[in-house]
Amino acid sequence: MAADGILLVTLFLMSTGRVPIYVTAVAGSVCACLAAGIPLSGEAPETVRHLLGQALRPMPVSDMLGALLFIGIMKQSHYMDVILHVLMELGQKAGGAPGVALAAGFAAAVLGSLSAFTQPFLAASSAGPAAVRLGMSPSRAAGMISLSNALANACSFTHPTFLAVLAVTGVSFGAINLWGFAGAVWILLFAYWRARWEMKGSAAPEGGIEPLPSGSPSAKAAFFPFAMFCAAVFFGVPMFVAGLAAGLLVCFQCRMSLAKGESSMMSGISIPVMAAMSLLFMAEVLDRSGLVDAVIRHASPLLVAAPVQILFLISAAAGLVTQSNAAAAAVVIPAAQAAMAMGCEPLAVSFAAITGCAVMQLFLTGGAVTSLALVVKVVPGASLREANDWQRPIILADGAVCFLLTFLV
Repeated sequence: MAADGILLVTLFLMSTGRVPIYVTAVAGSVCACLAAGIPLSGEAPETVRHLLGQALRPMPVSDMLGALLFIGIMKQSHYMDVILHVLMELGQKAGGAPGVALAAGFAAAVLGSLSAFTQPFLAASSAGPAAVRLGMSPSRAAGMISLSNALANACSFTHPTFLAVLAVTGVSFGAINLWGFAGAVWILLFAYWRARWEMKGSAAPEGGIEPLPSGSPSAKAAFFPFAMFCAAVFFGVPMFVAGLAAGLLVCFQCRMSLAKGESSMMSGISIPVMAAMSLLFMAEVLDRSGLVDAVIRHASPLLVAAPVQILFLISAAAGLVTQSNAAAAAVVIPAAQAAMAMGCEPLAVSFAAITGCAVMQLFLTGGAVTSLALVVKVVPGASLREANDWQRPIILADGAVCFLLTFLV
């Protein structure tokens, strides 16, 4: 009983977003184990060390590390800057100011899906002012680019909440990433069409994208390793091998020493691994504690009619309240465990659990600190309130698309 109480307090604290999420998950889970009489280590059949090992077993560590190694060196070598610049140029030619913002949002989403935490302000720092020079409202440009968080979190390869859900459902990378993309990509497309409609008939001023600094890598050099990485993964090469090989290719192209290349590839790995491990450990403790069984007993009358759709609504509500895809995991993980215990289809459970919070985390204020609140600071003239007000109908429209897709997955 004491263990269940500790777990409930831990989940509540995590869902507020006011405590360190991953440290709280580990500390609360360890305390719950000790309260239940499970020792830290020793000869007992079940220990905290044993549960940690069990938690890591379903985690796609090698795949995640492969993506992180590759994206680390792509950022350090400035190849990602070149790719973003090329995409923005194409966006400007195809769709003017909204095209620039769409390209930047899409690039930020791709980067975020590979690096665990989306940082749209990196794309917005150059794309936002460019879109404004082409006649787009600063707040709308900022709002559109920061919507990339939803897409990145819905089809991620490295986000801790995404990985924790897959560990619960047993689903592997592949179809779930495609379904996540199919559901969340509309958030950027809806924003693009709305921005185009609002700018219809207005004359585009001169200006646009600033040229890259002299000495920047060529577009061909920047895109080649990325294409090789994607092709290798598509043809079945393990993601860790593909990421390492593509990273070494970048070293060769940049004439970078292997020591510096290794350092670049390793940058930023520790946080995503720690985050994913903490959530998976908490999921393992929740499963062993019997708390999930209690949730099923009390919630089964509500879940039995449409468990996957109810799960989506629970996930969406968690994202709405916590305003964080990571903090929403405290609600999403036990809800997904309950749906799996009821015999729901694993891919459908994964899609519902992931997309609900991924989309609705942005509704109240534009998301966590790395999202809209930071994007408006790098787009001169942008207002957080105005940008978020502009986002909200788009977020609801994409949430409706994802909800309808839960009937098809």
